[in-house]
Amino acid sequence: MFIWTGRIRGILERQLPILKLLEVAGKPFFSNLRSLTVSTYGSEAGLLKGGVFFRLNT
Repeated sequence: MFIWTGRIRGILERQLPILKLLEVAGKPFFSNLRSLTVSTYGSEAGLLKGGVFFRLNT
């Protein structure tokens, strides 16, 4: 799990206060997250194709 630390965290939380809410709301999801994959499948004129796959602990 990625942990926000130090100076960067403070700067981001001041500029985007919603990050703190997302951190608290997403904690149950991320504590059970086993893997996360982001893939792109290509692009066409102005259209990007991709997907997000995740596996949770059972």
